[in-house]
Amino acid sequence: MFKNRFPVRFIAVLLLLTLFQTCIGEGQTRKDAVLGSGARETDETGRETPLIRSVCQYDGIEGIARITSAAWFPGGKGNAFPPPSVDIVFTFIPANPERQTSYRFPNIADTDQRAKIYPAAAFVDRAGKELAPGASVRCVRNEITAGTCSPVVYSFPDYEIPE
Repeated sequence: MFKNRFPVRFIAVLLLLTLFQTCIGEGQTRKDAVLGSGARETDETGRETPLIRSVCQYDGIEGIARITSAAWFPGGKGNAFPPPSVDIVFTFIPANPERQTSYRFPNIADTDQRAKIYPAAAFVDRAGKELAPGASVRCVRNEITAGTCSPVVYSFPDYEIPE
């Protein structure tokens, strides 16, 4: 019946490409950004917020991470993949303790959180000394306000290069 399916496949691919081209980027606002980029912007109230490049929007809560364990992975030699990284377990402590009562996701505890950090090359030496058990480093608890991404994501802006 359908001896030559090329036109059907071609039309299907064109339809999908057209849908993706018109949908991507729709509804994005100034607060959209790439997670872990370390980039910041100032909102209308003058408060800095993390940039997370996606259709999801986050509200950042500044604080510190008290590291309970850290496991370093050296990465490839020179510019080889993968880059150096560290897996940490930490407890987040908000700079303003009153913010805990207004968490959007109070069921996501700030204790025993895990993160994998890929420090920017310029920060690897410093990170090697500072990201260690017992250390306290600047951290941001990012809570989603719009979209369907992870509800809570922690970022470490002192070890990432701003865009």
